Amino acid sequence: MLRAAETINLVYFALLVGLSFAFPLPSARRLQIASIGAAGSLLVLGGVGASLILPERVGWILRDWLPAGVLLVAYWQAGRFFTGPNPGLQRLLADVDRRAAAAWQRWAGARVPTWMERYFEYAYAAAYPLVPLGLATLYAFGYDDYADYFWSVVLPASYACYLMLPFAPTRPPRLETPDGVDAIGARPPGRGLNLRILDRLGIGANTFPSGHAAATTAAALVVAEFAPAAGLLFLWVALSIAAGIVVRRYHYLADSILGVLVALVVWGLVRAAVG
Repeated sequence: MLRAAETINLVYFALLVGLSFAFPLPSARRLQIASIGAAGSLLVLGGVGASLILPERVGWILRDWLPAGVLLVAYWQAGRFFTGPNPGLQRLLADVDRRAAAAWQRWAGARVPTWMERYFEYAYAAAYPLVPLGLATLYAFGYDDYADYFWSVVLPASYACYLMLPFAPTRPPRLETPDGVDAIGARPPGRGLNLRILDRLGIGANTFPSGHAAATTAAALVVAEFAPAAGLLFLWVALSIAAGIVVRRYHYLADSILGVLVALVVWGLVRAAVG
């Protein structure tokens, strides 16, 4: 029997394949979207099939952790929709950021201090391990039976952001500055690592709302339900990520705020649905 998270994954992959025919994409792009969707679906179904062969506990653990990898495949599939930014939306998001930066300067009287740039650069790097660490924390506190619930919040929050990419395509603000990725100030430790990860795993497009903010906030909210003390730490890191992606120009301000809101709405709906 399929878990809720597995069903969510299969529906998402099929939906994007169907959606590819609603957009004027080159045939090669549609083939890539279909191929990635098929690979993701096979990964999900392979996990289900393997659980029938492996020892029960091993199979259970495999299905608990497999969505962490499937999430990345889903991100790549959405990325194949990106053929260029929406200029109007790009200008709007950039204008909101300029107004916010001007307000910050009026209030603080200076640019973001170097120590804060460093902190937020490291905070952004934490976006990658935070979701699997959330599941690991549930395991550590004896709540591994709630792994499917965890993913039933994290996956829809993330996929709601990915699904917007075909309709609201933009480029990350770090790629839109006149002087390149480091026109935003000092290049603190961690910047190079983050950019290398994006070069290898990224899609060259911006998700609006932010998938980083949505996924990490969703994970933190679930952890806070079961382990409040650990959850507070996770929420602090998630909020630091939501701020860091803006300060370090990985996302626009609106991306971050909407990503957090998406996570809150999805968490509230799933929590109400399961009682």
